[in-house]
Amino acid sequence: MIVGSVFLRGAGWLHRRRATRAQDSPAAQVVVVMAATLLASGIAVTAVTATDTVWLVLLVAAAGCAAVWTATALLLRALARRRTA
Repeated sequence: MIVGSVFLRGAGWLHRRRATRAQDSPAAQVVVVMAATLLASGIAVTAVTATDTVWLVLLVAAAGCAAVWTATALLLRALARRRTA
């Protein structure tokens, strides 16, 4: 449900941006977050299929999500700095 809601919200942002030609949210903000969500859920699914220990699955999923979202934040900040410079 979380992945679906992120993709739905991203699609809404892209649609609104294209429909009104507003420049409030660059497409990179939407695409990067959607790709990060897909990657984080892929890490969690891989952890579930690779092991049957619940604590290990939760640990790998949490570490994967933390790494992906940190990389996403850094990438978006770098894109914002490049855009304003």
